Amino acid sequence: MSRAAEIRQLCRAYVSSIHKGGGVRIKSLTPLLSAGINPGELEKSDEIRAACVGLTQTGICKGENVILSEDHMSFWPNVTKRLLDPPSKYLGEIEGKRLPDEELVLRQLFWTVVNLITHKWWFEPTEDQPGLPVVQAQDLAPYVAFPLLEQVLRKYLSDHVARNGRPARSFRVGKNSYKEGNGMVRLSDLLLLIQEEPKPLQRDLKQILAHLSFVWGKSEDPSLELARAWRNPTMHGESSFIGTVPVALNLSLLVAHHQVHRDGA
Repeated sequence: MSRAAEIRQLCRAYVSSIHKGGGVRIKSLTPLLSAGINPGELEKSDEIRAACVGLTQTGICKGENVILSEDHMSFWPNVTKRLLDPPSKYLGEIEGKRLPDEELVLRQLFWTVVNLITHKWWFEPTEDQPGLPVVQAQDLAPYVAFPLLEQVLRKYLSDHVARNGRPARSFRVGKNSYKEGNGMVRLSDLLLLIQEEPKPLQRDLKQILAHLSFVWGKSEDPSLELARAWRNPTMHGESSFIGTVPVALNLSLLVAHHQVHRDGA
């Protein structure tokens, strides 16, 4: 069995074990580290992509219970570093040349999300401003996670969507039609579009979306539900849920690594 296949199997077995009997029973929090696989040391593309899927499945379980373990905390910063460190193939970076602004922003978004979710920083009152409330850094991560995901999807789907979110050409996806340059392409439609990409990416995306359907216990299209139940309330300031972060971040890393593989960078 390949290391990538082992990662997928370990994560599936973990999800199955904690949901036995219809409830949620938390056992070992680190199915990969416990098996001698350090997610932060993964370098092969197929292993990283397998971990993106598996750590989404282990990071959120039925009832929207969130489990952020050392598997996740090891994986995110180290894999992000290898993806984005200069000269980054993913960002199209050439030594000695300045990156376009949208690529600089994308690098900042990745690191902002990773730093917020992996560090237990507290923003506390100071002597100068003693009345300020205490805010945990992880609570801020959801507000940045969806802009990250949308930028990663737009980068991958550049034939259809500009980086500002406007249609790059006229097309139809699902029930919606878009005309070149008019309106903004919705996150749910970006997720539908990217599921039409080559089979390896289709498979990985569908495994993540199928897990979300299982978590929610709903039959609705998970692409629509992810936007309706998570993205929109977060971006409109109505609510915030930390469980959106491992999903959005792992989806972003997954699509980014598929793009590097697709483009032969």
